[in-house]
Amino acid sequence: MLKSFFQTVLSSIYDPEFYASIPERKKSSVFGFFAFIMFVAAVILSIPFLSSMARLLLQPSAEKNELIAEIQGLYPEELVLTVSGGTLSTNTDQPIIIPLPERWRHGMDNGKEQEAPKNLLVIDTKHAIKIEDFKTYDTLAIMDDRSFGYDERANGKIEIHDLSRAYASDVVIDQSKYAESVVASEKIFRIFCFIMMPVFPIVVMIGLMLLNAAYMLFGAFVVSVAARTSGVRWSYGTAYKAGIHLLIPSLAYQLLELHGLVISFPMAFTIILFIMTVINTRKPQALPEKKTDHEEETLRAASYDSAPLV
Repeated sequence: MLKSFFQTVLSSIYDPEFYASIPERKKSSVFGFFAFIMFVAAVILSIPFLSSMARLLLQPSAEKNELIAEIQGLYPEELVLTVSGGTLSTNTDQPIIIPLPERWRHGMDNGKEQEAPKNLLVIDTKHAIKIEDFKTYDTLAIMDDRSFGYDERANGKIEIHDLSRAYASDVVIDQSKYAESVVASEKIFRIFCFIMMPVFPIVVMIGLMLLNAAYMLFGAFVVSVAARTSGVRWSYGTAYKAGIHLLIPSLAYQLLELHGLVISFPMAFTIILFIMTVINTRKPQALPEKKTDHEEETLRAASYDSAPLV
């Protein structure tokens, strides 16, 4: 079965005879192949996420405990946060600045220290958050009495969200409660990782299937037009079935593009689909028929007999 699948993959990339048989191919076999291709693509896309989750789950206890202690140490000993009446207040002078650990800065920005923020969080309940505050404090996030803002440096924008609804219940947080919440969060996160490792590729696969099946509603027209340039007239349904197979080079390009391994250009997915359709529907020119040894001897004899005598 696996050998047959790989043969179908190779034929999908280039095999005019294979595409000549597309009208007779059953829809069930075509969409079964489509599902398998989407599964393979989903696994490839999931590898970075799955490897990160596996590293976290297999992390030695000493490293895990060190990280938990480091996160717990971010919270100032004397700080008490109080949420009452839908607003946040503190018991210390403000602004309260929590620096971002040095090794985290390198990890966040691939070693580009000049682009990483120096601070993780600034709490200032006396003043509303302003966009320029992120540059002033060189911080990743800011909290005021009702809002939380964070700097999405990768996307070049700053998001600020109202926390009034989140402050509906009164609560007091000190260092001990914060430390307990870190331990509890770590346990919940590990359970989440266990659940997501098998589920994530399936979710990605379903998303890819829906996305590409929807795209092929348009892609079938592209395939139909491209086939006509080679003199092949396919119905919309046949063009859709052919397009499922012809998607493979476009999907491969997209995977390489996501990893920055190829040059990106507009409408690449559709252009590749069009080109692959033309290549696979164009009839190869017939080669001249090779003559047998007897036929060649007969031609040489005839040529000799017809040659003029000098």
